[in-house]
Amino acid sequence: MKKNHRTAAQMAEIGIAIYKSEFRGKRKGRYTLTRDDIKEISGRSSLQESVIALFIAEMLENEYCVVDADGGSTYSVVSQAIHLNHRRVTRKVITDAIADSDEEWS
Repeated sequence: MKKNHRTAAQMAEIGIAIYKSEFRGKRKGRYTLTRDDIKEISGRSSLQESVIALFIAEMLENEYCVVDADGGSTYSVVSQAIHLNHRRVTRKVITDAIADSDEEWS
C-alpha cells in the first residue's frame, strides 16, 4: 500500500467523522459524497470500484449505510438507525399491491 493510500477502515473513520460534523445548518447527519470525494478520502489518484466496495462494507460494519444514488457518481450516507423509524408493512398491504399489479399485467 502506498503511503498516502488509506485503508477501508481509515476511510470509514473519515466518513463517520463527516457524519458527526456540523455543516450546512445541521449539527450532524446524512450527507452525500461524490466519486471524487471518495477518491480524495481514499488518498488515491484514481479510484477502483473495489475500493468503493470496501469503503461501503466498512461503513456498514460501523452501522452506516452508503447507497449508490445514481449509478456510481453520487453516494448517500445515512446511519443504520434511521431505518428503525420506518413503518412495517402489513401482509394486507403486500397482497393488495400484488393483486393491483397482477390486474395491470393481465
